[in-house]
Amino acid sequence: MFWGASAALVILVTSALVAAVSARSETARGAQNASFIVLAAAMAVYFAALLVDLSRVPEAVSLALQLIPFTHAALAVHTYAVGEPNAPLLHIAALLGFLAAFLLLAVRSFEEEKLVMYR
Repeated sequence: MFWGASAALVILVTSALVAAVSARSETARGAQNASFIVLAAAMAVYFAALLVDLSRVPEAVSLALQLIPFTHAALAVHTYAVGEPNAPLLHIAALLGFLAAFLLLAVRSFEEEKLVMYR
């Protein structure tokens, strides 16, 4: 169940991030290319974080990785699996924070004129 919630949040965060990137792109091709790059990077980080034991990396590296939202999804699953009671909730809260930030960025970047004059 926790993995399902984490996976659903990863999908929402990725969608919000792609929407923010697409809203800032000048052309349809640019939006498509930027979205693909974001999606590929997100998948790489998420699956790498699931396969690597993040509890054994140095603290500086761990803190840097936690600036990437997809790391929190993997950490939520990992900390739940090892039986830490509160850590999964903190990582889910971090994912919700990233989701809110990316949605706000997407909404603020959206320009109605691009829908009419889209190249």
